Amino acid sequence: MESWEIIKLLGTGNVKLALHALDRWGKDASFDPEPLLAALTSSDPTVLKVALAHAAERHPTACLGAVTALFQREDPVARRLAVEAMIPAFGDIARERLEQLLEKEQHPFVIASGVKAASRMGVKAERLTPFLKHEDSRIRANTTRAIVATKAPPDIMRSILEPLLKDPAPRVQNEALRGLAGMIPPEELREIVQKRRAAYDGEARTSLVHLIYDLPLPGKASLLAELLDDANPEVEVAAASCLAKIGDSESWKALADGYLRQAEPARAEAILKLIPAVPANVVLFATERGGGRIVDASSELARRVLAFAAIVKNDWQLFIPWILGGLERRENEIREVALVAVRERLSYFSANMEDLLRRPERMGSPRERALVAQIRWRAGQMAGLETLKSFLHNEDEIFRIEAARALREEPALLAKKALKDAGFVDAPEAPTTPAAPVAKGPIKLI
Repeated sequence: MESWEIIKLLGTGNVKLALHALDRWGKDASFDPEPLLAALTSSDPTVLKVALAHAAERHPTACLGAVTALFQREDPVARRLAVEAMIPAFGDIARERLEQLLEKEQHPFVIASGVKAASRMGVKAERLTPFLKHEDSRIRANTTRAIVATKAPPDIMRSILEPLLKDPAPRVQNEALRGLAGMIPPEELREIVQKRRAAYDGEARTSLVHLIYDLPLPGKASLLAELLDDANPEVEVAAASCLAKIGDSESWKALADGYLRQAEPARAEAILKLIPAVPANVVLFATERGGGRIVDASSELARRVLAFAAIVKNDWQLFIPWILGGLERRENEIREVALVAVRERLSYFSANMEDLLRRPERMGSPRERALVAQIRWRAGQMAGLETLKSFLHNEDEIFRIEAARALREEPALLAKKALKDAGFVDAPEAPTTPAAPVAKGPIKLI
């Protein structure tokens, strides 16, 4: 497509045609900036965003005037898109015009994007400090981040950032801490972080968790481990996630202890999803260091260990005594989780499957019997599928729910057909196995 044809499409005012025209420009006429100059007069944000991206990448000099002209638009969206497109290739004139815009700009979104653009364009840190007094904490935080990105000399940086540790907004304090991290002694940094943890509310503590992970702190794993007991579940999960990312021996130990001692089953389950990579021996040691065994472990502890045994990535065989012992426990909820572990490790247990499944198949709960049928089907016994299909029509609703739950876990078309034939296609998901009552306080390991 020729440039004149592209310009003609851009002049129709139709957004879809304009976007098509810009696409054709990129393929057929990217050497010619004229169509871009036409697109940059558009009032549509989508067209402007595409045109600005092309201008920055291919014709920053030719498009400089048209891009900076957007700084004068009444529409704040256009001004914001223009400042977000700023890159050093636009040159000193663009930087000067950006500074002029920021001197008079009032819209918070434009300012928030503008201070970041200013740091990219080489504006000095001192020119951005007026925005540290803005009433909007998001702008103060963005400005702090932008000032850090300017890489000003350490003395200037500290003089700007240290007062921000007293800013009323935790997000601003955190950005200041990130910037100061390489300029103050690690122990002093750790002390600052600990003070903030006590002062922050739940949402702010969640952001603090990620800050601790990012900062070069000594013993950060121990700081994160303390947050595994936080009253706010989001803080606890964030701490567990960061410990899993660190992945050293201290972090693994903290995760294992935190998972096993968590008093709330739902919160323990949230941690469980983050710890498949924790070495099996670490969890086993946390479980048995006091002499605990599956035969006398509390119901909830037994379920925690067996649930981990079903997902752990390495050395799961260390939990074989727990799995076998779990199948012999009198509590249904323990046997159910043990059967899940057998299902997930079926290649190992298949040789002795009949002995393992005999008791739960005859005397187990509906969940156990559905799991047994599922295990049999996974082992290649079609009788297992037929059992699940019969359960779908059982007069007991619990049998129907558990059979549907097991079939939904199977990707086979036969499972989907069985559910459809029984009218379970749109049925709600079955609940997870109910948790055993848990007393307040940490779970005893023995």
